[in-house]
Amino acid sequence: MKTVALLCGGLLSLPAVALQAETAPVAAAPSSVETTGAASVEAPPVQKRADVENPVVMLQKGMDKLLDYLKQHHNGEGLGEFLATQISPSFDFPYMAKAAAGKYGRHMTDAQHQRLVKKLQVMFLTAMVEKLSSYDGQDVVYLPARFNNFERTTITALINNPGGYPGRIDFRVHLTRDGWKIFDVAASGQSAIAFYRSYFRKAMRQQKTSAKT
Repeated sequence: MKTVALLCGGLLSLPAVALQAETAPVAAAPSSVETTGAASVEAPPVQKRADVENPVVMLQKGMDKLLDYLKQHHNGEGLGEFLATQISPSFDFPYMAKAAAGKYGRHMTDAQHQRLVKKLQVMFLTAMVEKLSSYDGQDVVYLPARFNNFERTTITALINNPGGYPGRIDFRVHLTRDGWKIFDVAASGQSAIAFYRSYFRKAMRQQKTSAKT
């Protein structure tokens, strides 16, 4: 029986080595995974919610598109390119990287931050390729959005696992210049951003320790 990590791309099982110091060069993406350009991490201008698509509709369209692709391509052919071109734009990778860097991000140059964004995006998409290649047709049910404020909300998706309780994935989204974007994913209460931040700090501490020896 598959776990909810299947559809959130294995975000909570990446190795610590993937988040090395911010000055490290970005590893090249696998041939099947290309990264999209990084957008600004500045706060978006206030928009009227009525002027943009409902965030639940946005998420459901993206998930339906992904699941339809998986049903039609059982061998995972072209999955990396599909994720990079069709699914990746729904995520706010610059924001995710900034949140993961935490206090260390204040000391980064723009170039260092961009490298971190690209590295995080490559890891994210590569993990999705690995995990989604074994998708076996679970149904997804979406709960109504829970708005924290005007520009942020959480959408819960329940993955119906045959023979077991529904798995739960919480998608945190916010309103940007380009509409609603996913900036965090949580499975079993564990946030992807919190996971990245923990390992990033660990990598930074290890780098400082190595520099002193």
